[in-house]
Amino acid sequence: LDTTRENRIYATYVFSKRFSPLFRLKTGVIGNLIQYDFFQMVLPRRTSTDAWASRFWGTEAQGSGFTQTAQAYAQGIYNVTEKLTMSGGFHFLSLMQNMTASIDPRFSAKYQFNRNHRLSLALGKYSQHLPLPAFSYVKIDSLPNGGTESSTPNANLKMLYSNHAILSYQYSTDDMLKVQTEVYVQDLHNVPVSPNPEDLYCFMNTNSEFPVFTVVSEGRGLNYGIDLAIEKMTAKSFYFLLTGSLFAAKYQPLNGEWYHNRYSSLYVTAFTAGKEIDFRKGRVLQFGARLILNGGYRYTTLDMEESAKLGYYVGEEGAYNQSRMPNYWRI
Repeated sequence: LDTTRENRIYATYVFSKRFSPLFRLKTGVIGNLIQYDFFQMVLPRRTSTDAWASRFWGTEAQGSGFTQTAQAYAQGIYNVTEKLTMSGGFHFLSLMQNMTASIDPRFSAKYQFNRNHRLSLALGKYSQHLPLPAFSYVKIDSLPNGGTESSTPNANLKMLYSNHAILSYQYSTDDMLKVQTEVYVQDLHNVPVSPNPEDLYCFMNTNSEFPVFTVVSEGRGLNYGIDLAIEKMTAKSFYFLLTGSLFAAKYQPLNGEWYHNRYSSLYVTAFTAGKEIDFRKGRVLQFGARLILNGGYRYTTLDMEESAKLGYYVGEEGAYNQSRMPNYWRI
């Protein structure tokens, strides 16, 4: 049982100036007023053997009110030579909900060998706050006198941040064909995980859910891979786009071991193609198709003997998220 509602008002200011033919500066601030209202309770299923239901029974997250985020940024771009361009700056983010903040430095460089070949490097830190419901799990404790006491142990979770490194190469031709490849690494910190080293819960394994139990901002994450995109922009009324990514996504809970997260599907690909027929006088008929082929999400292989004995799902020891669902495809 859950309900979530947010209303936001943004205010921004941007200042940009070119100080010389070689250097320009862009700065700005962003204010965000957020009105929120949410509630979640996980109820047990009708069978008393459901282990997950018994774990979540009686827990909830709830909250309503107003909060704000404030952001500021600055970026300077310097044309070192006709072929080399460098940029650097910072991004500041703060959340008033629990008075957390982060300053993220960033740097990039681009070298244009000629009109067809370009090499780029980007380094930086990127922060974001958790969804507001993640802070508002309400824990109910029983008191010796028979009463109860409530607390919000997740109220002070830290901001997620990731150190990024991206090396990319782009090749483009005069007949509207572009090929781009990127190699990247993302090192994530302050990932919410269970405070129990034997519990492998990690926030990165969830979709839209948020924790309705106590977690700590002491997990790690690591994403790395290579992306490839081949694009034929509309020329002679025909276009196509082929994209693919080969990657791994892992996380580290408090036991210090590394595991694939649920979405570490190994690869994702997509192919889109289309053609336009011009009937003149502003009338155009366009037809095309898109094919998606992705690796399956990960899961822990079922331990059939233990599951049959206990009456509910039990994963194989030492095989957490080692198996993958069948490949997913769609036209």
